[in-house]
Amino acid sequence: PIHEDGDIFGTPVQMAARVLSKAEGDEIAISNLVREMCVGKAYAVVKKDDYELKGFAEPIPIFLVEWDVSEAPQQVAAVSEDVQ
Repeated sequence: PIHEDGDIFGTPVQMAARVLSKAEGDEIAISNLVREMCVGKAYAVVKKDDYELKGFAEPIPIFLVEWDVSEAPQQVAAVSEDVQ
């Protein structure tokens, strides 16, 4: 993203906003780039669908992070251990 006068903008910001707009209620929507960065982590990810997003020429696959509130502390702990 481009940083200017305390603000950020550009294609990554537009992509993030459009991907997040496809999340409903308790969903966590992510792009393919984020999904690829999470490979090997303690997250289950499923494809939601391909979407036509304003400003992008081709349909963009959007994924959902499967999560359960009762399991959230264990998932965070597993990821934290990987970082150390």
